[in-house]
Order: sequence, then C-alpha cells, then structure tokens
Amino acid sequence: MHSFGVYLGAMIPTFLFSRALLWIVRLATKQPAAGPGVLAGANLVSLVLATAIASANMPAFSLSAMLSVLSVYVPPQLVWFGIDFWRWNNGMAPLVSGLRRRSDTDDAKM
Repeated sequence: MHSFGVYLGAMIPTFLFSRALLWIVRLATKQPAAGPGVLAGANLVSLVLATAIASANMPAFSLSAMLSVLSVYVPPQLVWFGIDFWRWNNGMAPLVSGLRRRSDTDDAKM
C-alpha cells in the first residue's frame, strides 16, 4: 500500500491531464457542453497518460512496474471523475472554464 503523500502527489498530474483533455475536447467540438461520456473519456485518457509517462521513467520497464504505477494513479483519477460527475449531475459547471451541461446550452437556444 502506498502512503497518503504518494496519492496526494498523484492528484496533480491527473488533474492537469484531465482538465487539459476536457479543454481540448471543448475546443475541438466547439460545444460548451460536457456529458458523462466526455467526462469519463477524458478521465480515462488522463489515467493512461499519467501511467504511461510515470512507467516510462522507471528504470526497469515491466508489466508489474506498470501495474504498480497504475495503482498509484487510479484512486486520484477516480476522485477527479467523481467530482466531475457530481458537479455534472447537480447542474454545476465542471472544473474547466466554458464547459456546461448539455441542458444548460439547450435552454439558452430556446
């Protein structure tokens, strides 16, 4: 089991990667709405990126090393996804500027 400090440190890259990916999706689609699928996809890609970068920096790259790194990044990424989903479910904007729920944009068009 890893220490709390390790998980706390893993919160930073998982946050930065997931926010950057949500921002890129917003720019690419030109739609300010983010549904649960977009949130899940951005968080999953963020987890893969963080794990791949950390695993590549290990002296002995192996499957067990990658699984060890993955076990560090999964809990923080689940926290960010949980916060994103909770905010989406309660009608709040995600932690990325300009992303809103689809119903918010639909109401604005009417």
